[in-house]
Amino acid sequence: MRLVQSHPDWLLGFEDEVWWSRVSQPHLHAWTADGQPLRLVEQTVAKPRRPADEPKALACYGLLARWYPPDAAPQEAIWLRFVAGRPVSGVTTQ
Repeated sequence: MRLVQSHPDWLLGFEDEVWWSRVSQPHLHAWTADGQPLRLVEQTVAKPRRPADEPKALACYGLLARWYPPDAAPQEAIWLRFVAGRPVSGVTTQ
């Protein structure tokens, strides 16, 4: 971070990505009240009432960008990119 601060034309980024699917649920931790069993509900996909080519997943890539202009306070911005469809590496690296 100190190196970026010494180069006003550089930008420091913290990236993360997440994706959601209507078909597959993410692996999540779950908990219940003491002595109560965990009840799982099987998820089903609703009957399509939409175009067949509508995406079944959504990916979101987020970047916290930070830069240090000379003689000014540090600046930050959050850049988001949403991608419909399957998040494959060809899309990720773009």
